[in-house]
Order: sequence, then structure tokens, then C-alpha cells
Amino acid sequence: MKAADVKAEINERIIKALSEGKIPWLKPWTENGPRNLFSGRAYTGLNRLILGLSSYPLPFWATYRQYLAAGLQVQKGEHGTGIIYAGRTVKTDTKTDKNGEEKESKKQIRFLKAFVVFNVAQTDYKEKGYKLPDLKENPHLLGCDAVIQDYTGRHSIRITEGNRAAYSPQMDIITCPEIGQFRTSEHYYATMFHECIHSTGPRLDRFKRTDPVCFGSDTYGREELVAEIGSAYLAALTGIDSSAVVQNQAAYLQNWATAIKADADLVMYAAGRAEKAADFMIGASALDACQRNRNRCGGRCGGMTSIYDAMPIKVLEELERIETTIPEIERRAFMLQADAQDLRYRHDEIINSWKLRAEREGLDNLIAERHRLEMIAWVCDPLPCRGRV
Repeated sequence: MKAADVKAEINERIIKALSEGKIPWLKPWTENGPRNLFSGRAYTGLNRLILGLSSYPLPFWATYRQYLAAGLQVQKGEHGTGIIYAGRTVKTDTKTDKNGEEKESKKQIRFLKAFVVFNVAQTDYKEKGYKLPDLKENPHLLGCDAVIQDYTGRHSIRITEGNRAAYSPQMDIITCPEIGQFRTSEHYYATMFHECIHSTGPRLDRFKRTDPVCFGSDTYGREELVAEIGSAYLAALTGIDSSAVVQNQAAYLQNWATAIKADADLVMYAAGRAEKAADFMIGASALDACQRNRNRCGGRCGGMTSIYDAMPIKVLEELERIETTIPEIERRAFMLQADAQDLRYRHDEIINSWKLRAEREGLDNLIAERHRLEMIAWVCDPLPCRGRV
């Protein structure tokens, strides 16, 4: 399956979900979101959205080959779900300049690779007695005010009261009505999260502070979906029910369905950047530390009870560097392993096809046919200078 076909299929599923009254970016942002059964790593960006649309009660997914390697079998008649891996590779070109010296130039090339995954509920894991990982209780790790104040404080972003919610890139100011003017506190925080995500734009190079962003433009539409998905991500972390704060839901759904039909890359663009923006806001390392503390003490402890609190800043920085490097190396290893498996299957396929042919036509006949073809090639295409005067 080609990556372009998978991307088209994903867009169709998202548009279908919108037509059925579902908002795809509200459900998946939980600690029990879609993840690989064997590596334990959560799917991110667009893949998290599309797998979150499934009706399976379990969040565990894997490829057909991964299940086979674990001794499990996908049930007959089951259909997989296409996902996309977006990666980068470096192409090195060597050119000789006027002085005869060779110079290397490196260029990063982005690529998409399609995979098909199956939910564990589509396999025979029950019959085989395969033990699944435990599901977590989805604790709300962060407080709404803490997220907003910590982020705006770190980046010196001013927050002012006004008649409407907006972010000004030129002035780097978030304007929002005070909380009492909103129907509920959830509406207020969802709005603030939305504007805070917008404020990450110039900091993460989605747009420049001086760029004109006009209502109805492609840039505006893409940035709005980034903010919508990023806000949903933060709402899930802080315990807000995002579906309860969507006003005029029918018009909201129709608008996004129309936008996605018009821009095939819209969801793929927005999903990855929204997650990156939300992680940038909360500080991925801070969230990881909070989760590690909870894992260590079962969520019951607070304060100076974790080993991480005893570590100097340099040690914590080294840990963070290692933790950010590991996933990239593991992804590369996974890609190489997948390529190696493809080659093994191709190798076995060639051998098996020739064995079947030998059974039908006879091994001696095939050998004789090979010698005959090689003799024809020798006569028709002699070596250089052979047969010439």
C-alpha cells in the first residue's frame, strides 16, 4: 500500500466521522491512547487520530508481522488500518569544484512510508492466553492555570482582558475575556489553550510574527486546526471534556469536513504540529518527570519523593538528551528491520516459485533450458573484441 493511498483513506475516514457527528481530535489524547502492543510506544500525530476513531475497546496495535513474531495470528477476514510513518533521510552529494577538490553537500529529504496495523482484538490473543499490558487510570497530570501561567511566564507572553479571544503575533499578546464571561470554566480554559497554541506558531516556525494571516486563507485554516487539536490535547491532560465546549457543533463539523476535502494535507499537517505545540507549551521533560514520579509511587506521593528530585541539573539534562535520542534510534531500527523482513519474504518467494516450477517441469529440464539461454546470450552478445578481426 502506497503512502498516498493511505493518506487519502485516512482523510475519507475523518470526513466520514465528521459527517456522523464525531470530532476525531477529541478522543485520542489520553494516557490510554493508541499504542504499539510490543514496543509500548504511543502513536502520534495523524496516526493517533485515525486509530482513535476505531471502535475497539483496547488501545493496542501492531503489524501483521509483529503478531506473527509473537506467536499470534490475525483472525481470518479481518482488515487492517493504514497508518503513515513520516521520516527524514540525508542525501550526500559529492561534487568536484574548479580546483579539482571534492566537496560534499548534504540535503535532508522527507519521505512517507505506509504500514498496515491491526488491533489486538482482531487476533487470537485470548485463545493463546497472551497477557496484555495493564491499562492506566488516566490521572490528570496537570492543572489548567499551571499550564497557562508556566508557559506564558517562561516565554514572557502578556495576557490581557478584552471583548474577544485572540493572539497578536506582532505584539506577542493573548487577549481573552475574563473567566466570569464564559458559560463554564471549561469553556474559558479551552479558549485559553487554543490561543496559547497559536502563540507557539512563531516560536516553532509555523509562521513569522510579521506574516499577514487573513481569515479564509490556507494559512489561517491550517493554523486554526493546529490550535483546535492542540487545545484538545491539553484539555485531555487537564481533565476538560472538550466535546462539551464545542458550540454550534453541526456547523463546526461541516466547516472542518469542507476544509479537509479542499486540502488533502490539512489533517496530516495539523496533527503533528499540534502535538509538538502542546508538548512545547507544557515542556515535554516536565510532563515526563511527572509521569515517572507517578509510576514510581503509584500516584500517591508528592513533593521530594522521587529519585529524580535528588539528581543535579546536569544529570537530568543528560537523561533528557538520552530519552529524546532513544525513540529516533528505535524508529530507524524498526524501519531497517521492516526492510530486512521484506527482503527475506522476497528471497523465500523466489526460491519457492522456482521449486514449484521444478516440480511441474522437472529440474533437469530447467537446468538444460538455462544452459540453452546462456548459450544464446553468448553468441548474440560476445565479449569486446571477440569474433572481430
